[in-house]
Amino acid sequence: MSNSTLAFAPVDLGVESLQSQLFRYAKDLQELMEQQRQLQQNYQMLLKSMGREVPANDLLTTTLVGACKVYVATDLQGIVVHQSPEASAALGLMGRTLIGNPINELLAQGVEDGFGSVIAKFVHGRGLGGIEQRRLKLGQTILGADLGSFDLLAMQVAQENGKREIVWLFQPAVQSNPIAIQSAFINASSAEVGFFVTDPSGAICSVNNMLSQITGFHSADVLGQNPRLLGSGRHENAFFQDFFLALLDAGSWNGQILNRKKSGQVFITWQSVKMVEDEHGNIISYVAAVADLSLTESNAKLTSPSSYQDPVTGLSNRRTLDNHFAQALEHARAEGTTLRTLFLNIDGLNRIGEELGYTVFDQARREIGFRLRSIERSQMRVADIGGGNFVMLLQDTLTDSDVTDIATATTQLLEAPLHIEQHRPTVNAYIGCASYPKDGLDMGALLKHADAAMYAAKKFSTPFCFYESDASPVSTHTV
Repeated sequence: MSNSTLAFAPVDLGVESLQSQLFRYAKDLQELMEQQRQLQQNYQMLLKSMGREVPANDLLTTTLVGACKVYVATDLQGIVVHQSPEASAALGLMGRTLIGNPINELLAQGVEDGFGSVIAKFVHGRGLGGIEQRRLKLGQTILGADLGSFDLLAMQVAQENGKREIVWLFQPAVQSNPIAIQSAFINASSAEVGFFVTDPSGAICSVNNMLSQITGFHSADVLGQNPRLLGSGRHENAFFQDFFLALLDAGSWNGQILNRKKSGQVFITWQSVKMVEDEHGNIISYVAAVADLSLTESNAKLTSPSSYQDPVTGLSNRRTLDNHFAQALEHARAEGTTLRTLFLNIDGLNRIGEELGYTVFDQARREIGFRLRSIERSQMRVADIGGGNFVMLLQDTLTDSDVTDIATATTQLLEAPLHIEQHRPTVNAYIGCASYPKDGLDMGALLKHADAAMYAAKKFSTPFCFYESDASPVSTHTV
């Protein structure tokens, strides 16, 4: 989760200085949250356009709800809109439903409205928020049965129609330790999702078996350690600073992170992290769900020898592109399929180096490389050929509309502001496409024509352009 502890030391500031700092913090944070939302939206758009399964944005909530047998969902007024099949018996309803009734009917007589305070917190908070953990006495509801105390986790979810709901997960109160309670909910999940829980200082205090299977780290290896143990070293400090700002402000964070297994292998994960608070607003813990995206795609490039990669962006270099191109052309010729060659130019990188220095320039290239690596798959390769130029090979037989969607989403992904320490530089991205066999029969012709299409896109200030020519496909081995 982090390269640093979750604890923050107080800073002695004067009143005016503090107000100024808070104003800048609020402004930067609003910008950060919007950029994070756009990046995730563009990334998921790319996955959908390429036919890949999109991990649930809020993986943690989705997995916990799927694992919990007893839960109800309410609207923001506390009216039950859905309940699990097991909820009726477990909550003493004897076959009756709570749907359409206030969730307060579950409370025992004389118990204060613990549900109402949670609802109010979600309604007035930023974003969807984190997890609210409570222990409430239930019973003496519809049939007056004394059910005793239940532990519950409450999380807010967004429906496709834009409406928000609150999901309440229940289990009989057995454990006394708050983190043990969360672990009981987590261990009920049989999904291929890893979980870990940290205390407020960031020390891991609970993991599930699937996390051990995904990472190779046994519980004894990670308990008491900071999640940096899982870090790949591929992210800049600015990435984690932004991560913490979002987590502390909105209570949750969802996104893609490169982690490292015990073997040293770097792999791609989708992580959902939520802050857990009690009824007094105290942070109890942080809970993270981890899905291994490398299970469904080739991840060999991330761990290949440096001679086959650009050392800064981590993308395949020209040597590796030659190999990929040869294999892709051979496959296309044998199968009679189409091969799309996309020539991508990043305009503005040199300006970053001139204005901010070449340390920032390298960090900008590294961030661009990370974004492009995040969209790779077995039928889509991306290579860095230098000078701010990149080549993307699409081996699937795709329609022009599919290619346009992929190219447009890629430019949007790259043009979101870069996060480099205190800097937020931007670049422009232009893509041109040439297709085998229509626009060329070999690597040289396809690169030449894709490059020409890219220059046409740049000339007309459009993100993407197909190569167009009345001439027959040419065969040339020079670019």
